[in-house]
Amino acid sequence: MGSSNSVLWLSLGVLLSVALSAEGEELRIVVGEEDRSAVSVTIYSGRFALVRETREVVLPLGPFELEFLDVPRSIDPASVSVRSNHGSSELEVFDQSYRYDLLNKQMLLERFLGRKLKYSRSVMEGNRFEKVLREGKLLSINPEVVQFGDEIEIEPEGIISLAYLPDDLKTSPTLLWTMENSKQGAHELQVSYLTENVSWTADYVLTLDKDEKSADMDVWVTLENTSGARFDDANLKLVAGDVQRVTNHPGPRVDRQMRMEGMSLASSADAMPVEQAFFD
Repeated sequence: MGSSNSVLWLSLGVLLSVALSAEGEELRIVVGEEDRSAVSVTIYSGRFALVRETREVVLPLGPFELEFLDVPRSIDPASVSVRSNHGSSELEVFDQSYRYDLLNKQMLLERFLGRKLKYSRSVMEGNRFEKVLREGKLLSINPEVVQFGDEIEIEPEGIISLAYLPDDLKTSPTLLWTMENSKQGAHELQVSYLTENVSWTADYVLTLDKDEKSADMDVWVTLENTSGARFDDANLKLVAGDVQRVTNHPGPRVDRQMRMEGMSLASSADAMPVEQAFFD
């Protein structure tokens, strides 16, 4: 593996980390929660929420990869939408992927198949323990088969030491975009997505006055967020009632049946969701 270079860009108070590959062809930009300038969360009664957030970033000219960190574990990747404040004509998205690999021994060993690993163990020498270090080539996993010189051992004893963490192994949920930019400089990335495991409940307390002719009502709202992401200082909206979510378009067999019955797809427009304004 070649070494990578790091470049720090400082513009308009935004600190940006840019990583170049050894060949100098792949430009990767990392945008985290610290770059967030605004976020709004609309929570529906079906235990899901619509999140809209803005993050400030300095983008180079031409093609690059952008890592969008600190998104929920429960995100719906198909619902993600991203655009720049400069418009889609300035920033074009070619590819999107969602990466989140739980960091465990299995995942790590899969990345090091065919490579050398270091195994260390403690042995008693006299009245004290000495650390013995061996280096071997990982031939297989489940079980581990390692070649140490001319010997091959199955499930060797010892603690495995790794020199680095593979780049494709993400320890936190990450959106990865392949983009091309035609306007170099500061951008505001406006990203929206749906996430599950966010809910709200309300409790109402009605207190009558002594004359029992008037009353005060207190409302307490309890929010539950187990989506795996934080939304500090968010602009919050709560929506009650059943939400009609768009389903997949009817398949060819359904289309033929509708035509046989003298119906058209246009006649099903009444069943489509209708947007309504928020009210108190």
